Amino acid sequence: MQGIRRIIRLPRSRPKQSFPSPALARVAAAIEYLYDHAREQPSLEARAAHVHLSPNKMLQRLSLAHAKAVLAACMIRSSPSRA
Repeated sequence: MQGIRRIIRLPRSRPKQSFPSPALARVAAAIEYLYDHAREQPSLEARAAHVHLSPNKMLQRLSLAHAKAVLAACMIRSSPSRA
């Protein structure tokens, strides 16, 4: 677990935080769950249940986030440079 902490630079103890939106709180909860259960390799069902989503909905959200990131990267590369 020490190596994982070094790679993602998480402190040994994480104070509870409040987040401006429920979506950010859900992302933080998912990251914390994955961090705490990294050695167990939790299933999709376990990860989805932890953030109160169905496995199907979790995959849809992950796919949508990935699609948005790819689209944003394409738009940045294809925008004309201003000289």
